[in-house]
Amino acid sequence: MSGVGWRNDQRFMAELYGRYARLMYAAAWEVLQSTRHLDDAVDEAVMRLCGHVDTLRRLSEKSCAAYICTTTRNAALDCLRQEVQQRGRAMEAEVPENWPDHHPEPLEQLVATDELNRMRRCLARLDLRERSVLEMRFMENASAAEIAKRKGVTAATIRNWIRAAQEKLKQMMEEMDDE
Repeated sequence: MSGVGWRNDQRFMAELYGRYARLMYAAAWEVLQSTRHLDDAVDEAVMRLCGHVDTLRRLSEKSCAAYICTTTRNAALDCLRQEVQQRGRAMEAEVPENWPDHHPEPLEQLVATDELNRMRRCLARLDLRERSVLEMRFMENASAAEIAKRKGVTAATIRNWIRAAQEKLKQMMEEMDDE
């Protein structure tokens, strides 16, 4: 690549980062829910995006934002996976072979069962669309893209429906706590 082409790519990426940095941090935060690996995830996403400058140049603004957001989420997920793997290796080294299994106490089991029953009652109160997207996502483990294909809408719409249904379910659960 010529020096001019590289500088143009560098300038283009700097402009993209300036325009989408907040979106990238928001996407990473959505996955990580912590500042611990936030910068690492965004840095990794930028590095990945640098390898796709030609693709990014061809995309519309909306598609570019979605591409950047997806790349950032994937980088954040990879950071989480790496941490879990490292933590698992560290725990394997620390846990003796004769470590007793933890079985929940009867009271813990009762509380968990009660929570599950409350959630089932709240799920039954959701409308059909809300309940069906939550069931497909969390019981069938279907991705937003798979659900979107079934429902005939975009994956972004499905993610919005899921988020709204989760919020409604959470609110219903909290209202049950207040009763």
